[in-house]
Amino acid sequence: MPAWPLQMRAETAAAYCDEADTDEFLRGVEAGHYPPPGSSFGGSAKWHRAVLDAAIDRHHAIVTPTISNDLIDLL
Repeated sequence: MPAWPLQMRAETAAAYCDEADTDEFLRGVEAGHYPPPGSSFGGSAKWHRAVLDAAIDRHHAIVTPTISNDLIDLL
């Protein structure tokens, strides 16, 4: 397995999400299965690995802990 970068162009994000190709990944973005890209560096759209992970977790009903949830649990 490759070491995945923190931010990815559509081609890399498609591979990371195990989509057949970039077009299928972008259709998933349009359908709301994946988030839109975040802010871009150098003019090209980029997806953050953690945001993609969270979207996949939600799809599989996996709760991703957040700092705010952890703090509430401590109180």
